[in-house]
Amino acid sequence: YNCNERNVIMETIDKNLIEKVEIKYNIDSIKILTDFYNGIFVENFPDENERDSLENIIKYIKVNEFNSLLSRIIIYKYNNEIIGGIIFDYFQEISSIAVEFIVTSKKYSGQGIGTFILNNIVSLLKNKYKKNIEWLFIEIEDPQKIKIDNLSYLYFWKKLHMKIIDFNYIQPALSSEKTPVEHLLLCVKNLKLDVFSISKEIVKNFIFLYAKHAILIENPLSDFSVKKMFHLIENLENNTLSLKNLNF
Repeated sequence: YNCNERNVIMETIDKNLIEKVEIKYNIDSIKILTDFYNGIFVENFPDENERDSLENIIKYIKVNEFNSLLSRIIIYKYNNEIIGGIIFDYFQEISSIAVEFIVTSKKYSGQGIGTFILNNIVSLLKNKYKKNIEWLFIEIEDPQKIKIDNLSYLYFWKKLHMKIIDFNYIQPALSSEKTPVEHLLLCVKNLKLDVFSISKEIVKNFIFLYAKHAILIENPLSDFSVKKMFHLIENLENNTLSLKNLNF
């Protein structure tokens, strides 16, 4: 999630007037998705290894529209202008939300759009789909491994009380043309309790489900990055992984 501040805010957004567009596998939806992708999505993900292709995202929509997995792409508009978007999955097996990405328009930085979007999807899952939600997972860039000029995204996630899972996370390659990403942190928040550890089994399940359903790896256990993380986790002495506060 990237949020670059600007000195001048063009317009104050009335959040009651934000339009939510759930992307489906049809021509009108794909056009909105394409405008979103070529606009604020690309500018928020300059690293091609972190940025999924538009073709893969469309494939993701097609695959997940016809299975029982609760995966959604929602794009948010204000006065017919795209101001943000999110892809998320709900994994029933571990009562968890996986935020694949959340991006907002730089034009409206600092107006709480990111928080609005997250609250919206949690409410959607609880109220419309009657889902139990215990954990919220998100990948963020590690400023200790990559040079980042603007750290506002860290303050955003810190404000939401996200914690770092203390292990060497690797995002599996998004396609055969891309490479695994090793400068990310896997962060989590328990939505019911303030906790400082998470079971190894939940983390392993998350890695497997995320690789299979978000990255569309048919057999995650054969993926090099997944195998490497599993080996690392299984060799830890404790049955839990520590959670660290976001302090930079």
